[in-house]
Amino acid sequence: MIHSDSDPIPGQLPRLAEGEVVYRQVSPGGNPVFFQADRDPPLNYTLFLPSRADLDGLSLIRQAHRAPVWAAFRPEQPDVRFRLAVVSVSLLQAIDSEAGFSATGYKATPDALDEQQGEPWAHAVAEHINRPAYDRDKARLKSWAKLVAALVSAGSIIGPFPAPAVNDRYRPSQADNGANL
Repeated sequence: MIHSDSDPIPGQLPRLAEGEVVYRQVSPGGNPVFFQADRDPPLNYTLFLPSRADLDGLSLIRQAHRAPVWAAFRPEQPDVRFRLAVVSVSLLQAIDSEAGFSATGYKATPDALDEQQGEPWAHAVAEHINRPAYDRDKARLKSWAKLVAALVSAGSIIGPFPAPAVNDRYRPSQADNGANL
């Protein structure tokens, strides 16, 4: 049986397709502040650096599998109103090459909402942008993060969103996909 990059091989989590669009959650705070519409670029590059908890990779949300109101929600922080930075996987892969990464990977990995909602997994990670890699090579990961932040325009940042309501659809419809890129 032949598998595409996005099809899971038995025992492995699925890889993201080059054409996929992902979200990166943008919290309202940050130090420095992550988002300022009048700044160029509007996102601070530190948003794209791995936190101490990002051992398996930088967290992303797959647009095709989670509606924006749910993508901007974290069950562990229900009162925080997140914005979403909208980025294509192909753009991230181009930046990977420019930053000198030869082995990269974007794969679906379940988070708390995925565990509640089931497959297909909406949460994903950029495997090579993880905390151990940052601790080994800060300069390269900072370079990558600065390149990503520089290419995300204010028009590619949506939200903030209200907390999802019980009747808000978790999976986006076909009409929702592609409208934000």
